[in-house]
Amino acid sequence: MSRRQLCGDLNGVRALVADGLAPLEEMPEDFWVTSALVRVRGLDGMLVAAAGGLSAWSRTLISSALVFPLLWAVAWAAGAVGLGAVWVIVLTVLALAVAMPALLWVTGRLSRTVDSRRMGPAPAAGEAGKEDVVEVLLRARVRLVSAALRQVGSRRWDAGHLTRLVHTDRVVSRIADADLLLCQAIDFLEIHAAEQRRGMVA
Repeated sequence: MSRRQLCGDLNGVRALVADGLAPLEEMPEDFWVTSALVRVRGLDGMLVAAAGGLSAWSRTLISSALVFPLLWAVAWAAGAVGLGAVWVIVLTVLALAVAMPALLWVTGRLSRTVDSRRMGPAPAAGEAGKEDVVEVLLRARVRLVSAALRQVGSRRWDAGHLTRLVHTDRVVSRIADADLLLCQAIDFLEIHAAEQRRGMVA
């Protein structure tokens, strides 16, 4: 599936989530509603992150361009003060270890910026009523799962391969995280509705 089609699918899910979020925020708060609300609010960021970010090659090139001058300077300075080859290597490796968190932060920040530009602003809420929140979120989940399966490809839907992709493919991993949030939100709202019905019967 092309990146444009993936972003279109994910933006469709984002629109449905926005439709469900607006009435959910107006519901009387209790433990289950609040728990569902926290998860639905976190969905948009997760869906934006599922846009794919920077490719592995892009991350590698950016990291190399940033770290090479640093490592070269450390090696040059170590050699200039008369340290042996072993110490030059040790100091260079230590410099790389110290620089890694900063490199990961920079590439992560760039990746999030790319995702945000690729996906665009969060969609506005629609007209779903309070009684439709679960139904809207269920439709969002159906669309999200369809996007995941299209991303994987129709010949690779066996459970073993999907499980591996959840751990190795950034897009599938983020979609799986978003799906988990959706499922939890739906479960919490269904528990809330069941408790409301029991209270009305009692």
